[in-house]
Amino acid sequence: MSPDFRERDCDVVINVQGDEPLIDPAAIRAVVEPFRQESFLPMATLAHPIQDKNALDDPNIVKVVCDDKGHALYFSRAPIPFPRTAGGTPLQHVGLYAYRKEFLLIYSSLSACESEKAEQLEQLRVLHHGYPIAVTVGDFSCVTLIRPKTSPKAEAILRNGVQ
Repeated sequence: MSPDFRERDCDVVINVQGDEPLIDPAAIRAVVEPFRQESFLPMATLAHPIQDKNALDDPNIVKVVCDDKGHALYFSRAPIPFPRTAGGTPLQHVGLYAYRKEFLLIYSSLSACESEKAEQLEQLRVLHHGYPIAVTVGDFSCVTLIRPKTSPKAEAILRNGVQ
């Protein structure tokens, strides 16, 4: 984090992950909405129901499980919740985060945890240290550039302006 960041006049900072360059602006508006309802919320993100069953087993696709308040319980590259029986809708995490500025300053001082190191998911550090992450679930599917096979689709969208 650059030293001048601390001097910025803002309440919420948005972080669009590099593999989500085609994120819908409506998703950016949606990720800040939980801050209006929860005055002490430190962080928020998005998810959408997994449409492709192959995505559940794909370690490049991050999954999230939420509690009844819409806060993340856990993020994983493994299939969660494990599909032991039929039912439930697994959620795919979207690489978009919103942080209260004050919390982002705290986050940078939090130590990494074992689950973060194992999964390679920095948001697990937040949960490990007891901070909630609001997860807005909606139709936020987009072309994520995590595999070479998604590049032609992304190139077509950029070329034609259509998703």
